[in-house]
Amino acid sequence: MKPELDWVGHPFVDAGLTALLLLSRKETPKNLEESDIEKSIKFLSNVYCNDSWKSYLSGQLFPNSGVLMTNPSMNKNRTPENLYKNLKTVYTIIPPLDVGKEKCVICGRRERLKELDSIGKSKIIGRHIFPLVGTGDMLNFFPSANSEGIDICASCIFLTQFMPLATYKLGNVMLLHCYPYEYNLKLTKEAVDIARKSSLVSDGRTFRYPYNFFFRKISEISRDLKSEWKNVSVTMYHFNNFNQRQSIEITYFPSIVLEFVTDTEIIDPTGWKNIVRSGWSDKKLSFEDLEKNKPNRIYDKLIKEESIIQYFYDSRNKKINSEWRLLEAYVIKVLRMKEETLDFVKDLSDRILETIEKEEDNRLKKIIRNLERADKLYQFQDFFIIIERLRIRFAIPNSLLTFNEVTSILLGYGEDMNVSWRTVKNLILFRLYERLHNRLISIKEDEDEMEKEVEL
Repeated sequence: MKPELDWVGHPFVDAGLTALLLLSRKETPKNLEESDIEKSIKFLSNVYCNDSWKSYLSGQLFPNSGVLMTNPSMNKNRTPENLYKNLKTVYTIIPPLDVGKEKCVICGRRERLKELDSIGKSKIIGRHIFPLVGTGDMLNFFPSANSEGIDICASCIFLTQFMPLATYKLGNVMLLHCYPYEYNLKLTKEAVDIARKSSLVSDGRTFRYPYNFFFRKISEISRDLKSEWKNVSVTMYHFNNFNQRQSIEITYFPSIVLEFVTDTEIIDPTGWKNIVRSGWSDKKLSFEDLEKNKPNRIYDKLIKEESIIQYFYDSRNKKINSEWRLLEAYVIKVLRMKEETLDFVKDLSDRILETIEKEEDNRLKKIIRNLERADKLYQFQDFFIIIERLRIRFAIPNSLLTFNEVTSILLGYGEDMNVSWRTVKNLILFRLYERLHNRLISIKEDEDEMEKEVEL
């Protein structure tokens, strides 16, 4: 008889199923056989007796678990044979689908398990069996303050015992949950492979910050497997289930951000690395050291859905950090600017270039500084008045902008949206630095002159 296991949408249960699939080298739950379950239980029973797993399970995931025998008083009896017996017992009491009235709150398809008398006298299904749901002394942690614990079926409990294999130990426990579900296998394979090959807990390659580790994995998977992340939902759970205190931090990764980050590996990986590097203020440590040990402003802003367009160039050194193609992808995919709008801004930037290139060096640099310092909308408007007057002085045919273009493109977005006049400003600066970098860095100015602005 084939096991009737499937995705349920809960991160802990699905992580356990992910680990089971990876151990069995199967891609979908429908492909699992009874022999896969048997081999996986035996593997789990052996690997969980490893010293590193003992401390991880008892300290951060299943304190005082009767199933996994994590209570120190159980150490003498904590053998692979006894763990196998416990796990096998939970598996054999899994009820059939759609039978009974009191359903599991996780999957909703099986009858809840009312007690675990056969395993360590665990009559309450609490956080020693299923992380972060409370204990018998903290009834408010349970749905409806149920004194018997949370209403979970044996199937969900069984799969959750496999969940630790699919996690990374980055301080707290890091667990990634994806939809479509097959992406769980891509993001978790590294952790399961380490357990399979060395019987150790994955430490996430000694990364200290989960966001850094996550984006590193996304980039590697995209590069090595050519995987696309369009319309993929990923949620990160960074938690602990300590005896004294419990905590959880939940992070949702926007799908448009994932799609963009995967594109960087195709469009301009060097440019993207430059942009990420600018997210650290420390300029002495190597990229690799910073990535492992310091939080990054770029990743933080991407997750919060804040604009990072100003990091595509370096205003201090008047240079760009990436190709225009990468900036174009970011603005269209993440900031959702229309392609025709971007094309217009690019053309506008080229018209500004043909105008200011005719200026002498010091005045050229001051004009660009006016744009750099434009923090208010009226200052941004003043910049275009300066350019328009230059076009008149240099007898350049046609005006820089029509009235309709000014109102709809430059002033029509307001102050606070991502696609605002500030986005237009940053696009223009990128284009100016791209074309004028060599000339700008060769210009020497007096300190007094540098503080002056170009008069209208």
